[in-house]
Amino acid sequence: MFEPKLKEALGRVQKPGRYTGGEPGSVYKDKDKVDVRFAFCFPDTYEVGMSFLGEKILYELLNAQPNWWCERAFMPWLDMKAEMERLGLPLYTLESKDPLTAFDAVGFTLQYELSYTNILAMLDLAGIPFYSSQRDESWPLIVAGGPCACNAEPIADFFDVIQLGEGERQLPAICAAIEQGKKEGISKQELLLRIARIPGVYIPAFYDVAYEADGRVRSITPNQPGVPAVVTKAIIQDMNDFAPPTNFVVPMVGAIQDRASIEVLRGCVRGCRFCQAGYVYRLGQLDSKVRFRLYGPNYQEGVPQVGVKYCGQFPPEQLPQTLRGGFGLVWDGDRLDCCDGVYGTYLKYNNPHKASLYLACGIPVMVWDQSALADYVVEHHLGIAVGSLEELPRRLQHMSREEYQTLCQGAREMGARLRRGAMLGRVLRAYESSKDEVTE
Repeated sequence: MFEPKLKEALGRVQKPGRYTGGEPGSVYKDKDKVDVRFAFCFPDTYEVGMSFLGEKILYELLNAQPNWWCERAFMPWLDMKAEMERLGLPLYTLESKDPLTAFDAVGFTLQYELSYTNILAMLDLAGIPFYSSQRDESWPLIVAGGPCACNAEPIADFFDVIQLGEGERQLPAICAAIEQGKKEGISKQELLLRIARIPGVYIPAFYDVAYEADGRVRSITPNQPGVPAVVTKAIIQDMNDFAPPTNFVVPMVGAIQDRASIEVLRGCVRGCRFCQAGYVYRLGQLDSKVRFRLYGPNYQEGVPQVGVKYCGQFPPEQLPQTLRGGFGLVWDGDRLDCCDGVYGTYLKYNNPHKASLYLACGIPVMVWDQSALADYVVEHHLGIAVGSLEELPRRLQHMSREEYQTLCQGAREMGARLRRGAMLGRVLRAYESSKDEVTE
């Protein structure tokens, strides 16, 4: 049931469906029987926020815990904001209609900098003090995450907790710390110290920031014992560890992206210069059912790689006996969706040595479909040609054992020819023949 003030406000605004809740897929629980209440706030209108896949993922993930309740709140449009201020109606969540002050934690997603003023407007509507230094233990923890959190200092003073990286492990760990802290009756300071130990979590109050004269950050120094000097972005190593949302909320008011979303790649591989998210998530994460074995020098130790095993560097004479794998990948450049730059151009006109190496070892190859080698590989059943590495999971999934055995047989036959010098012999004979013709 809606309280009288809310009913009055809804009768005076456009699109009241933005503010009513009750959509199919919404999660309702008995608030007296839950241990942690989390308000997920999207600092933009309902139509924009309901298009955000990240909210659907975290909403279902948190609500999968029987004693946690994650609810949603959005920035109201100008007409509803004016009515809420006129009636003294605090910002509330769509599920319970409770004000944000009733929650253990209030989380904001930082998707783009233009939403920052909306974050302050939502805190103001909720009656929550802006600055973390002004909030004692009676206020909920104010949490932030999302791509803009990687440049946290401009807004650090407003938040108690900032998550750097991917939230599927961080946010449940934060909620678990809140639950345990409530049961033990610990202080906010002790709770934040525990949360600070979660990988990828930055607690601004536990660091002293010094600036250069021009405003650039000179240093960030911990001021509490046990706090990491460097906060490293959290990265999910295996995307299969988290099932995609299967019962997400279906909006009753048309969303900007009015369709179901399926995540097949974490991040963007195009690297457009104007796009922050394209650089924060620069290394796109393939479906980890595809496993890669890396050989060679210059491997960066300690850099998280999804589905990658580094096998080391070997002398050329030992490498053929060491190579293992279902396919040999012939791919150059720093993008997953194509081979770009100088090396991509090289592949269009030349056959790289690594293709011969794989085939000489009897390993079928995967090549770029725009490369000079692509037609020959496909015609002679030596491997497959793909336009993007994102195609690999689908191509491999639909490949039968008989098709793969055909490719292996083609690679073994070509490998035998390469090892006895048949291809080089053809070139030399052609050269001798052309030289004789010139001489005559």
